[in-house]
Amino acid sequence: GGGFAVVDVSKPNAPVVVGAFSALGAAQGIAVHQSRVYLADGWMGVRIVDVSDPTQPRELGVYDTPGWPSGAAIAGGRAYVADGNAGVQVLDVSRPSAPALLSSLPAIGYAHSVAVAGDLIYVADGDGGLIIAEPLRASSAAGLYDRTRSQAPIGRQEAEFPGSMPMV
Repeated sequence: GGGFAVVDVSKPNAPVVVGAFSALGAAQGIAVHQSRVYLADGWMGVRIVDVSDPTQPRELGVYDTPGWPSGAAIAGGRAYVADGNAGVQVLDVSRPSAPALLSSLPAIGYAHSVAVAGDLIYVADGDGGLIIAEPLRASSAAGLYDRTRSQAPIGRQEAEFPGSMPMV
């Protein structure tokens, strides 16, 4: 299995483990936003964990992706998940107990990691190289537009992406 530890580093020379979360998958990557941890947990999907009490991490929700999640980035109530051969999954995590798929961007190679900066999503895609995508802003579509391949969006639904996504 996998998981993560919560470590108190207030004394850098004497870090102390104050809590832990055990997961069933293979912990591959982690993103932290406010008091939530988003764990890319291999074959077990993405786990959303509340760490507001660092001594008692508590799972809030799980989303089983179609691939092998290995990294995540959080911005604007969305989780952008590097999902191996399945590309990037965009999840609405505004309700952590019920994460929902908004859109997907297919991989050319293998999506290993993802980062968000400003209005752009950066994907390390193995043989596909660096993919730079941007969210669609039309109120009638939730998706990603791949700037490097001029690819049309996949997974249209009724939702709106924020105009600006801060890096977290």
